[in-house]
Amino acid sequence: MSMTTVRFFVRLWFNPEDGRWMRGTYGLHCGNPVEAKIDGQWVQTRIEHSSFSEHSNGWYLVTHPNLALDGLQVVSEASV
Repeated sequence: MSMTTVRFFVRLWFNPEDGRWMRGTYGLHCGNPVEAKIDGQWVQTRIEHSSFSEHSNGWYLVTHPNLALDGLQVVSEASV
C-alpha cells in the first residue's frame, strides 16, 4: 500500500510548556524547514533560535528575522 502526502495550512503558535513554536501538533526545532506565507507569497525558509533575538521568544525565520511568528500561516504535511 502506497502512502500519499497531504499538504495543509496551519498557523504557528507558541507552546510555553516546552518553549517551542508549534506547527499544528508538531514542535519545531532549530533548522526545521518552514514554508510560510509572507506578504501574500509562499516563502521557503527555516526556523532558528537565538538568545540574542528579541522577537518571538528568541525564535525567528532566517529569511525574515524580525517577523512576528504568532499566527503566521505555514504549510504542514502528513502521510496518509
